[in-house]
Amino acid sequence: MAGLWVVWADRRRKQAGDLNSLAGYARFREAMAKSHSGGPEA
Repeated sequence: MAGLWVVWADRRRKQAGDLNSLAGYARFREAMAKSHSGGPEA
């Protein structure tokens, strides 16, 4: 997952101010929260 974050963060830096990226970030955070809640700690 760290690699995915690096790619996304680099892309975000290149598209500063893009509202679609901001919405995508919100969805990404929600998905990460759901994937980590209720599961065993790794």
